[in-house]
Amino acid sequence: MELILDNIRSAHNVGSLFRLADAMGVLCIHCCGITLSPGKGKYLENKKLEKTALGAHLTIPTTTWESASEAAKECADRGKNIFNLEIHSNAIPFYTAPMFDWDSLAIIVGHEKTGISERVLTTYPTLYIPMYGKNKSLNVSVAAGIVLSYFRYKSL
Repeated sequence: MELILDNIRSAHNVGSLFRLADAMGVLCIHCCGITLSPGKGKYLENKKLEKTALGAHLTIPTTTWESASEAAKECADRGKNIFNLEIHSNAIPFYTAPMFDWDSLAIIVGHEKTGISERVLTTYPTLYIPMYGKNKSLNVSVAAGIVLSYFRYKSL
């Protein structure tokens, strides 16, 4: 499993995604667009990322890309099965997705307000998490945690 972070704006969210990646055994995180990558960017933003990541930013291999479409194409070229995680009219519930080997998956998560870039959203299949309360969305790291945990469990 690899994670593609498409323009995640919050250093705290990026740090949380690194902790999640460590917990789940993610192979690599691809930081795309404005997504803060460990060791790059403003000092204070990096401190926020590091504080939230609790060291996971030092153990998860990381790449940086100008765009998520570039990172996703590179993953696809290596044979990864790629899914967006987004609320979208063409999305299917995450638990109905075809099952693949853990190591062959890549999940794309997007900007906290604007979501995944349109170019990426129209290229790869999209999964969503059904919501039953008044809110219709989750924090990006929480959503990723639900879906990664599901795929990890199913791959055992």
